Amino acid sequence: MWGMFPWGGFGANPLPERFRRLWKQASDICDGGFPYSEGIYEDFNKALYAGFYWNGDNEISETMREYFNYEFGSCDYDDLSKAIDIMEQNHGLYWQYKPGEKITRKSLRFLKNKPGILSTVKEYKNARACFDILQAVDKKIPEWAEKSWRWRILYLRGEIDMLLDENNGEPDQKCESILKELAGIYHANNKMYRINPVTDEFIAAEKKRMETEKQKNSEILEI
Repeated sequence: MWGMFPWGGFGANPLPERFRRLWKQASDICDGGFPYSEGIYEDFNKALYAGFYWNGDNEISETMREYFNYEFGSCDYDDLSKAIDIMEQNHGLYWQYKPGEKITRKSLRFLKNKPGILSTVKEYKNARACFDILQAVDKKIPEWAEKSWRWRILYLRGEIDMLLDENNGEPDQKCESILKELAGIYHANNKMYRINPVTDEFIAAEKKRMETEKQKNSEILEI
């Protein structure tokens, strides 16, 4: 949930270095616990935290190796670790609008140090290199892994980052198709504003919801 909105609206949100740092600060005073999740987009992060509890320290390399091998059938630890490191550097994309204003896909914007928003992305770094790695791995992993939702949300996150970087932050129709796939993976159904990828269909549903809400408020005032 940290630093992106919608929380999983752009695919996977791996943050290994952030959680490694936080666990180092807290591990000496923690005794037990359990990973809490708001959605499948943070599956990688849950695995990391399970590794912290299991190992008792903040070492992440072995957990990452096991995750790549078990979930993706891949031994490309160095390449996948590099891709995830780039994603973490580019973490912080935020989509916002104010009630009553025109809602469009152009409302997607990069924010830097916005009050109340822990947003870190000002511009993308190495997004093309990240997606090149994911494409190369995608060609080598088994078919079952290639089609799995865990791989798809990671792969699609890398593709969205690259497309936005190369299109000055403006989502195009390719982004739209990716966001629709993510919405299908999440079973979002245009109902969960905080997790729903910002598809054209979702924007239309959100407009309708806001109009209905405005009408109800108007009727209450008249009464």
